[in-house]
Amino acid sequence: VLAGDGEEDGLLQPREIAALDLGGKAVLLSACRSASGQVLVGEGALGLVRAFFRAGATAVVAAPWPIEDQQARALITALADELRSGHPLGEALTRAKRTRIAAGAPTLAWAGLQLHGDANFRPVVQPLHPRRRWPWIAGSTAVLFIAWLAFRRLRRVSAPA
Repeated sequence: VLAGDGEEDGLLQPREIAALDLGGKAVLLSACRSASGQVLVGEGALGLVRAFFRAGATAVVAAPWPIEDQQARALITALADELRSGHPLGEALTRAKRTRIAAGAPTLAWAGLQLHGDANFRPVVQPLHPRRRWPWIAGSTAVLFIAWLAFRRLRRVSAPA
């Protein structure tokens, strides 16, 4: 859910996502079931991952099932640390999962994110200087929070009465 006005409802729909120009960027969705979608015969899964690829994303990291908020936060934080170290996305996700395993996290907590697309993509070209990390973390957290709110609202709207 984004800020809406009189003409816009504030909900970022898959058709609106597909119309974006992401120009080869990576997208990180930590919200529950963000990697799921409706499966159509002959088409495959129609969902947010597909919409972001249609918008030009190079890679999408998303969750296929529910993941507890604190566990998702710990995994995303570990992933961000690995990306800031300059690792490509696939390696960074693997290293973040291993960090969570070593911390004793249950399987559902560390296996809750999947990489779709280019595993060799490097969203961070050079490691960030320590003084420049906080704006990056704050911006990433804001994006994740917005995605989380959107999925909570969509789940409520689509829940059977």
